[in-house]
Amino acid sequence: MAKQTIIADQQTQQCSPAKFILAIFLTPIFVIGLILFLVWLGLHPHFPSFQIQNFSVPGLDQLNGFRNVNITFNITVRNPNRSTWIHYESIDGSVYYKDHKVGVMPILYSFNQSPKNTTILQQVFGWTVTMSSANNHRWMEIMNDRKEGTVKFSVTLASLIRFKKSIWDRRHHRMHAECIVEVGPDGLILPSSVHDRCPVNLS
Repeated sequence: MAKQTIIADQQTQQCSPAKFILAIFLTPIFVIGLILFLVWLGLHPHFPSFQIQNFSVPGLDQLNGFRNVNITFNITVRNPNRSTWIHYESIDGSVYYKDHKVGVMPILYSFNQSPKNTTILQQVFGWTVTMSSANNHRWMEIMNDRKEGTVKFSVTLASLIRFKKSIWDRRHHRMHAECIVEVGPDGLILPSSVHDRCPVNLS
């Protein structure tokens, strides 16, 4: 038993220098990798941030359906990056009730957004659908939602964007943001939807 203990101690002493040398070799690699990862996190561009501020659909109580209905909304878009500009080819907006598009219009044309800058997107949409039996049926659905106290709409924003002054990403990306908003019977945004962030996808 004593001989086995001595042999085991000798093997441990023989392995320890090898482990020590391996640790000396791997530690700088780990540290350098960690530093590069932190640098990448700091320099890699972040998605633009969209936030709903206001939304109204006056005239939800009218009896003549979609006629003469306007949609007004106010959405802010922020560039959260510290040193990277964001170039937007344009921003097109659409408003949906369920899967039915009720308004569409260009919002902004080509522009550059500086770092840590917030731009206000404010637009008035005219209801773009025509009177038909299908649209009248959709209007009746809106009236039923209104009676229950809440009508839900969604605003989608689409653009082709590029990050400028970024050493990591110089490609063009298709950007899609969707803002879900709920209005009350009066057509005004409910407090629960104010300042809601809109999910953003890039491809």
